[in-house]
Amino acid sequence: MGRVKLATRQTGEVATALKIQRETQFYTR
Repeated sequence: MGRVKLATRQTGEVATALKIQRETQFYTR
């Protein structure tokens, strides 16, 4: 169960990073 929780947390972090990256690209444009 701990492993699944860690994987979910990683996915959330990646999604957040992608969201931030997308916003930065939008503002840079």
